[in-house]
Amino acid sequence: MLNFNKPFKLYLFKNKNVVDWAFRIDNNYAQTYEIPQEQFEELLENWGKSEGYGILIKNIHISIQYKKFSPRPESSPASYLKITIYNSGMRHNFRFELTDMIELEKDYHYQKNNQMYWD
Repeated sequence: MLNFNKPFKLYLFKNKNVVDWAFRIDNNYAQTYEIPQEQFEELLENWGKSEGYGILIKNIHISIQYKKFSPRPESSPASYLKITIYNSGMRHNFRFELTDMIELEKDYHYQKNNQMYWD
């Protein structure tokens, strides 16, 4: 069995203009979200804004924000990515390293500009 060993797994399906974005929960479980390519590119372009950025897909809201301080009341200096996914009363909060998002961007652009075996 192959374990999930990276924080994110990404597949750009160019023929459908859709991205499958998986979040590693543990070695044997990941949550995957199907996102239209155009909206995924919006996330990549805007996640670094101080207010963050969000999209809505089929009643699922995905927001990403680069946090430079920990939550109040401490508000200590920090550097992490906060991703919140919610719909119908369910909310999932994820925390990832900034480098994880940078690697995700690199992976996306590589897939976009190269032939992949699933193309």
